[in-house]
Amino acid sequence: MFSKIFGKQNQNTGVYLICLGGVLSYALLCLFSYTTERPFNLVMLMLYLALIIAISSRNKSDTNNFNLYFKVVLCLLIGVNFYATSVFAQRIKNELLLHNTLSAQKLKSYKLMLSNVQKIDSENFPISYTATPINWYKASAYFLNDKTETAKDFYLKALQEAPYHVQVISDAGVVLEKGGDLLQAESFYKRALSINKDFPQGKLNLSALKYNQGKITEAYDALKNFAPKSVSKTSYEKMVDFKKTFLVMLADSALNQMKQAGAPTPSKEKIFYKDLLKADSISEKNGAPIRENLIQVFHL
Repeated sequence: MFSKIFGKQNQNTGVYLICLGGVLSYALLCLFSYTTERPFNLVMLMLYLALIIAISSRNKSDTNNFNLYFKVVLCLLIGVNFYATSVFAQRIKNELLLHNTLSAQKLKSYKLMLSNVQKIDSENFPISYTATPINWYKASAYFLNDKTETAKDFYLKALQEAPYHVQVISDAGVVLEKGGDLLQAESFYKRALSINKDFPQGKLNLSALKYNQGKITEAYDALKNFAPKSVSKTSYEKMVDFKKTFLVMLADSALNQMKQAGAPTPSKEKIFYKDLLKADSISEKNGAPIRENLIQVFHL
């Protein structure tokens, strides 16, 4: 083809240039096409190139050195396509392993989950189609198998790859909290909430951290102002249950405070949950400390 294009006496140079441009464009598309179409395109391109070589070889009159170089180039292109096909095959293998990993997690077969995810080549398949680093999946598998230190390393790697992924940030906080680094864990939870203030897992993790520290008011505040529509049903129910627990504990604290101040206090039997919800509603609206609102409601 090249010899025909650049021949001095050739009158069809324009046609051959268009053909050459078409082949090169198709070669480029083969390397960047959609995943499901890519293997078909690669195979078709190799067939086209092989066909060109075969036709050119039958032309005995065209035996100059330039034609030989052209055949070498075509053979190199075929080699590149073979390599691209092998990379694609490896990618398919990694995607299947990820699918098996998630299936094992759903079945709570954590050892099988870890076995599958360890086989994934994160260089060939660094990020899943949900924009989540593969290292996060590996970290989760190690964490569920009680290998906290290894999980921590993979969470931090995932965090470097996706520094604004709220799930990665929050989970890194969990493993740090389990390791005893409470200040760093808290900063990670707050970092996730600074990116997405309605991120339910971040709210729950921060609230649980404060609760474990004995800071009930702060645990309650972490769950304030969340919209039911912004969270899943499961997360919403967890938040409601946590808030109920914190409200009861804060109510006890408020009653003790009122008794110490000599103020008349209702008995616990007369405090219905609707009163706690009323205090909760006031706190949501005016942002005042929940304990003050509880005392206000108890005086009514």
